[in-house]
Amino acid sequence: MRHFFLSTSVSRIVFLLLLPFIMASCTKYLEEKRDEGLATPASLADLQAVVNRGFLNGISAVTGEYMADDHFMTTAQFNAQGASVRELYTWDSKGDGYSQTSWLELYEIIYQCNFILDYVNIVPVSSAQQQQAAQLTGDGLFGRAFASHVLAQIYCKPYSASAATDPGIVLRTTSTVAAPSKRATVKATYDQIIADLKAAAGLLTATHALKTEPTRMAANALLARVYLSMQDYPNALLYAEKALAENSTLLDYNTLPTSGASVMPSPAANPEVLFVSTGGHVLFDAQFSNVDSTLYASYAASDLRKTAFFTPSGNTGKWKGSYGMAYDGVPHGVSTGPAVDELYLIRAECKARAGDKDAAMADLNALLVKRWKTGTYTDLAAADAADALQKVLTERRKELLFRDLRRSD
Repeated sequence: MRHFFLSTSVSRIVFLLLLPFIMASCTKYLEEKRDEGLATPASLADLQAVVNRGFLNGISAVTGEYMADDHFMTTAQFNAQGASVRELYTWDSKGDGYSQTSWLELYEIIYQCNFILDYVNIVPVSSAQQQQAAQLTGDGLFGRAFASHVLAQIYCKPYSASAATDPGIVLRTTSTVAAPSKRATVKATYDQIIADLKAAAGLLTATHALKTEPTRMAANALLARVYLSMQDYPNALLYAEKALAENSTLLDYNTLPTSGASVMPSPAANPEVLFVSTGGHVLFDAQFSNVDSTLYASYAASDLRKTAFFTPSGNTGKWKGSYGMAYDGVPHGVSTGPAVDELYLIRAECKARAGDKDAAMADLNALLVKRWKTGTYTDLAAADAADALQKVLTERRKELLFRDLRRSD
């Protein structure tokens, strides 16, 4: 798989250009409090107000979806796009317009996470506020790790035996502007992501009233995703099982409406969604919603995902959303947060890679029976572990499309 890179010098230039905007953004958040007069936070309530602005809920990179193969454009649609989109769509190395947008937006999120992490140790915290302080610290660590992992999927080589020398991303662990920016290695990048998520899992609550703030399960689920991207299957399995031990509930697609522009429940009402995060909704404009025709044809007639995810259009379908937000019945954005269905697929893949075909197929069948019309599904069987793995990977693509995962896969 091809990956786009920013040279160290370009990385520094882009980051320096970013700093005035991210500082202004965070100051704006604080100044928009009631009377919005504070320039710096003085309490946990001030830091909570920053989190409540929702910056944690937009962790994604539209760049990765532009370059993935779940959608296509006709020649006329392609020619109508700007140069940046055309270059990304064709994997042209000059395509840096949207790529730099992703870089800037994700580093703004990292800045705000660092801002919270820096000030949570400065503002006064009473004995009654210890849990809130722990949650805010977990919020910052989770968000920083999530954004860093998304960046690593675009700007770094995949994790491999050369990770200790391959260039990674710029690791920012402070909101101090004067702190030097230096590009880390791929290994150091992933080491930081994993350390942040493990620390977050130890601080976050088991549950949260709102899915817009992370929980311990969400952190463990994200660890499973990160380890899978590293091809560290034992650890991916470990954290998938930790997360599923807390919630293994799957949504039965037989309970969904049979027609409509958007039939999926809101993330808050979807038992599978562990943390709400969505990407830009440009993918749902007409020029991007054409789903790959071979992918569309792979769904059987009794597979309810075919009508839940798509509107028929010629020999293919138009994407109409899955676990992202919807407004006025129209889907907006890709869903990028971890979810229970992803965990079933991670566990099944890891079991298959470990040679346990029966356990892998048990997880896969448990997922698929909730996706097919009642009474029409017959459990899949695998001849061996390699066959089980292929079946799991096939269903992974059909289940997790437009979830900001395809390019990494």
